[in-house]
Amino acid sequence: MTALRLELLALPHAPAIQLMASDPEVAATTRVPHPYPAGAAKAFIEMSIQEAAAGRMYNNAIIAGDTLVGVAGLMQIKPGDKAELGYWIGKPYWGKGYATFAVQNLLPYAFMRLHLKKVYAHVLDYNFASQKVLKKNGFLFTRQFIEYDAKWRKDILLYEYEITREHWQQR
Repeated sequence: MTALRLELLALPHAPAIQLMASDPEVAATTRVPHPYPAGAAKAFIEMSIQEAAAGRMYNNAIIAGDTLVGVAGLMQIKPGDKAELGYWIGKPYWGKGYATFAVQNLLPYAFMRLHLKKVYAHVLDYNFASQKVLKKNGFLFTRQFIEYDAKWRKDILLYEYEITREHWQQR
């Protein structure tokens, strides 16, 4: 496998993110807006940098070799308590283990550096690939719920998965 790494989002990542996030197939499996507005990647990165400085968010580019293949991060960080995990992979890179790698490498940061008690993720009910990534990383299904999504202008069914620090340490 190509050398993989996570690096904090920075403005040079914007063109690749803009291109991949504009793919309707990526939007169909995530909560990424569609159509993805021009300049949205730059705005997302700028917001991520500000939120990281405030300790509320930690977003990373997933890099394979020299290529950005996706984004993964922790959001809504409540220090010493919990955070939401989010990630997406560009369509040309689906099925290559990049999301699994990203989650594996974010959990030590969440539990050892941020001292969180749990990390949770919300996935669309039909996004089986994402559910598989979470299960491979030790997340357990906790509930399902319906939420209105402005992107689709309808209610969507979401599944929530979580992993606690204790469960992660036992793995």
